[in-house]
Amino acid sequence: MSPSELRTLYLDLLRRPAFDGERKSILDNIQRATDGDPGPASLITGPTDQAGLTKALVASRDFWQQWFQEQLYYFLLVDNFAPHGETMVSIPDELSAGKLDVRDAIHRIALSSSFDQRNPGADTFVTVVMEQLGGLAVEKNRRELEIGKAVYDGKPGSFLGRQGSSQSDIVRNAIEQRSFAEAFLSREYRRYVHAVPDKRALGQWVSSFVADPKCFAELAGSWCASPAYEARFTKREPMDNRLFVRSMMVDLCQREPTPEEFSRLRSALDGLSDPQPLRSVMARMLLDSGQTSVPASKDGLDAAGFVEDQFRHLLGRDPSDKEAVEFAAGLADSDGKPTMIVYALITSPEYQSY
Repeated sequence: MSPSELRTLYLDLLRRPAFDGERKSILDNIQRATDGDPGPASLITGPTDQAGLTKALVASRDFWQQWFQEQLYYFLLVDNFAPHGETMVSIPDELSAGKLDVRDAIHRIALSSSFDQRNPGADTFVTVVMEQLGGLAVEKNRRELEIGKAVYDGKPGSFLGRQGSSQSDIVRNAIEQRSFAEAFLSREYRRYVHAVPDKRALGQWVSSFVADPKCFAELAGSWCASPAYEARFTKREPMDNRLFVRSMMVDLCQREPTPEEFSRLRSALDGLSDPQPLRSVMARMLLDSGQTSVPASKDGLDAAGFVEDQFRHLLGRDPSDKEAVEFAAGLADSDGKPTMIVYALITSPEYQSY
């Protein structure tokens, strides 16, 4: 596994790059295993290939925390509609511990007061449940919409083939549909693999998921260790604003943004049709803050070594001969600073895709 592939896998599964210590440990383990003479077994302290690393990441709490955050964003439960109750914020821990499966987690999200406030009234609530949970097009199911609106108001009726008389029944009936499993798995596959799933394979995944929703972790792991994911390594995908904010903070500060930082920066970027200029401003302000891990001075720095390290760190690759010469010369210039090198890389189109 190359540094570039490692970076991509982390960004897809954990929605952040690997921390420096994580990256070094993983690449060292892979190198020792590849050399075929690792020495004492204790020197290999973790996964040594893509399949093993994928399995480890999917089993981590970080994976479930970001899965949960992505579901909230999908339902637009952010900012003023972000949930704060204990039953909601405990979802990642319960998923990680195997006490909750993803279907029940989404069920809980859709029954939250945040979801209700975000989708007020019978028409809006039932439409969102049908389309975003049930995977059903409302324009093709107008009769079900009308029945659902009546059930929302407390009138007993058969909604999506099952009896109900409340908002909770509307959510339950939608989530128990096979179409929910199909829409959910298709959406998640596209999010991780960045491709449309094969219809036959999707049908098999849906059958497994309907039988046991806890199979989702295994499915996600298999997707990211599949030939389709290998093909994903050959193409680049643009970073959305959420991913850019998290990546920038981890790469520059070796920490994740606080919830307040993340919400403020992400909201500012989401409000623009072209967020690129503001991304550059954010990177500059962070680099000038003195709070990053980037050296403030070039004194004592090996210019060529620093440039090579930053390319590997931020882009997951070595610089070309031309890039190595040009960037080292820029750093050696009288006005050259380490932050200038990092700024040039982090504002590049290559950094902002993965």
